[in-house]
Amino acid sequence: MAIIDTHKEVQKLLKENRKFHKEKEGENYPDENGFSEDYSFAQEDLDEILSGELTPLYATNIFDNLCIWYLDNTVYEILEHDDEKKALEHYKRATAYAYLTIALFVSERKCENGGDGGLWCDRVTELISRSLIVGWEEEYVQLNEWIIESINYGRSDTPTGGVDALFFATGSELCKTSWFLLDLYCKAYSREYNMDNAEYTKNMTPYDKVIENWDNDNIQEVEKSVYILCEYHIMQTEEEKKEEDYFAFNGFDYELYPYEILSWLKLRENKGLHNPSKYTHPLMNTPIVKFFLGLEGLLDKPKTLPYVKILVQEFKKVCPKLEMFKWLEGNDEITPNIEALPPEDSKTFKIQI
Repeated sequence: MAIIDTHKEVQKLLKENRKFHKEKEGENYPDENGFSEDYSFAQEDLDEILSGELTPLYATNIFDNLCIWYLDNTVYEILEHDDEKKALEHYKRATAYAYLTIALFVSERKCENGGDGGLWCDRVTELISRSLIVGWEEEYVQLNEWIIESINYGRSDTPTGGVDALFFATGSELCKTSWFLLDLYCKAYSREYNMDNAEYTKNMTPYDKVIENWDNDNIQEVEKSVYILCEYHIMQTEEEKKEEDYFAFNGFDYELYPYEILSWLKLRENKGLHNPSKYTHPLMNTPIVKFFLGLEGLLDKPKTLPYVKILVQEFKKVCPKLEMFKWLEGNDEITPNIEALPPEDSKTFKIQI
């Protein structure tokens, strides 16, 4: 793809994102009164859990929806309001809810009352990448170890026609970005997994060369690799039109959020390697990517995290052995004031930071 075509494509994506933002205010994004329909669903789902209409295991779905909402609104705040402070708080919450989603899912799989649902592999690795990007290394390592444990466990068919797997099955040949992120983790932390169990992608282009030289100290070569990965990212934003289509980054959540590239650069930074000070690809020069490139070191945990305490309490009634770190399980500093949350029909609902 020529540079002028790439530039036009990035500008097109920016324009489409901004149009979508305007159309969805009050639904996906807060309106002028601070109300967002998608966010208010969390309160409605919580009410149904407390009334017994929904199983406490549905807490995983609530956290999953919240981690989507906060990521989406991170991009919204950057593009529409140029509010990096609010975007940062949104992204930290998006990362915390992403961790919770996986932690509760793993606990549910270990629980005798747990369900048999699954998380698609590219979804899992995208959620994990957030912990890397904000510098939460302990969480990043734990989440990747759950993937390795799952792959090493393998999968098999059951007599009833189901599938016996651990947490995340064994990946998919379609999701080469997922293998890229996992392989980077293994390279950087001297880990490995059972390749005989892995449904590994046969063609890892363009990621294969980056994996092989992830710690390259030649800045020019790193910048060249970033450009190639950006080209691939743009190509993979195409809309899926047939059932057999698979594009890794289609949809407004990921089009302008190259988490796979940001993850590689952050991993290099964490290991003391130098990254380019500037990039030639238009994708790397959007306000969104510049925001993420500006994040340095270890970011603090969010001071408030709505719905966590009460949902964790309800979840533990069904699955008492909860797999998560203490800062998300019982720290009063991040416990929401549930009583202060507005009723579900409130049209003056404010998204508090």
